[in-house]
Amino acid sequence: MSKLAGKNILITGASQGLGRELALRFAREGAAGLSLVARHIDQLNRVRDDVRKIAPKIDIVVSPPRSRNSKAISTCW
Repeated sequence: MSKLAGKNILITGASQGLGRELALRFAREGAAGLSLVARHIDQLNRVRDDVRKIAPKIDIVVSPPRSRNSKAISTCW
């Protein structure tokens, strides 16, 4: 059984590069859900579609960032 089974994972920068690769890898490893966040919504939707090919039953939330204000973002964490 995978360590990721039943886990929900948030990935920022998920539309390309490392973020995209992590989304695909986590889907292969059995994650229950992915929250994908990135500025490039068209690319992000393509990543969502690629993830669904790997894991059709995975829960996926796709979202652009709500704010480009770094102070506002840093207060979330």
